Amino acid sequence: MIGRLGRALAALLRGQTPPPVVPPATPDRDVEPAERIEAARQRLKETTPPPEDE
Repeated sequence: MIGRLGRALAALLRGQTPPPVVPPATPDRDVEPAERIEAARQRLKETTPPPEDE
């Protein structure tokens, strides 16, 4: 990360356009978005208490 920032800064100082920024790969990114949303919903259900009856 720091190396990329240094190269981008050096390119700017030389008057060149910096290389495009590529976000670091994460293991969760290869899972389909719908599956990630469903997994998040499940975690939310597990962590929130059920509503109290009045």
